[in-house]
Amino acid sequence: MDAGEDQVDMTLVRDLAKNAPKNIDWLADMGIKWQSVYGNTHIPATSSLDFADRIHVYDNGKGGGIVLTQTLLKAALDAGATISYDTPTTALIQDRDRKIVYGVVVSQNGEKKVIAAKRGVILATAGIDHNLELAKALNPQHYSDLQHKANLSA
Repeated sequence: MDAGEDQVDMTLVRDLAKNAPKNIDWLADMGIKWQSVYGNTHIPATSSLDFADRIHVYDNGKGGGIVLTQTLLKAALDAGATISYDTPTTALIQDRDRKIVYGVVVSQNGEKKVIAAKRGVILATAGIDHNLELAKALNPQHYSDLQHKANLSA
């Protein structure tokens, strides 16, 4: 919570921390090879006593996020997922009482389209790193970081 400067969702942070080892194993089962697992690396923006016990590095230490995204894309396609690029979602079709999303309304090639979901909906967006408005709406900590970065480069 300190690393998130108290601007993060505690439930999501706990879920991420609790399930991180299972996620590493799940990714390994999909084919990601880990070069090393080591510990005691300082976590930025926290006290000097905070350390990460497990740091995972992709095989050969190269690839960055592309290794993860390409592995997940292949797994999604192999599972029968439909990927729609450049298709802004304008609304979720949901049952709010049961907290279930069972479809989306999208804008595709200038037309409104309803897409029903069989097993779930994943919304993915790129560019939040440079989109102040989106960061402000969805991630207060990132918004603050972007403002600070802009002030540093000004």
